[in-house]
Amino acid sequence: MPASESVRWKGRDATRLTNGVVELIALTGGGHLAGLRFVEADGRSSQNVFWEAPWATYDPVPSTSEELLQMYGPASVSKFMAGYTGHSLCLDYFGEPSAEEAASGLGLHGEAPVAQWNVTKPTQVERPHCRWNVRLPAA
Repeated sequence: MPASESVRWKGRDATRLTNGVVELIALTGGGHLAGLRFVEADGRSSQNVFWEAPWATYDPVPSTSEELLQMYGPASVSKFMAGYTGHSLCLDYFGEPSAEEAASGLGLHGEAPVAQWNVTKPTQVERPHCRWNVRLPAA
């Protein structure tokens, strides 16, 4: 049965889209596509085809704490690495920020993968879908 629903995925807020054949899990923190699986005949999900971080991941935080720096590396990469799993949107640039971008607070792969994404739920239950949006002032 097709569905669009809010779920928790490894302790994080997410949206699950499924048509009964495949399911997609997308995290609201960072907009990462965390899971893509086939749905078995008995309703169970098969193995995730996306890469899953072997470390605990967290939703984006407004500033880089000492704890994040110790666990995930320098400020330019820690916000991204703390939340990354699966597949990520690198909208404004890919890789390390320039010196100017880093000075303005941007990090690895830009602001999209460390922003809080908003989900608009469908109004038609018979056609499950969702619409994602995010504010990216630097992009």
